[in-house]
Amino acid sequence: MLPTTAGDLIVRDVQLIRADGLSVVESYVISNQGGIMAAEYPPAIPELESRVPAQGAKVSEGAPLSVAVVVERGDAPGHAEGIRVVYEIAGVESAAIGGVHYDLVDHCP
Repeated sequence: MLPTTAGDLIVRDVQLIRADGLSVVESYVISNQGGIMAAEYPPAIPELESRVPAQGAKVSEGAPLSVAVVVERGDAPGHAEGIRVVYEIAGVESAAIGGVHYDLVDHCP
């Protein structure tokens, strides 16, 4: 989730943290204050209907929002330690770190 802001926020980039075998395919800003966990795409959540591509998205002050990512793995299992969202408010660039770890494997033990 991105921070509540005292001004408009512009999303500059969405990145995986310490990714191995995973990449971000798509990223969106959605109106949501909770987490979204889904193995299928698209997940069956109403907030996804009003999604906006994250890169360059401008979010009004105080709007509840999250960043949703679609990740993809290569031939081997993949891992990432979270996501980093780089954003700008009033010309100052900052980053928010998401604490979700991603592990994409063929099957769970």
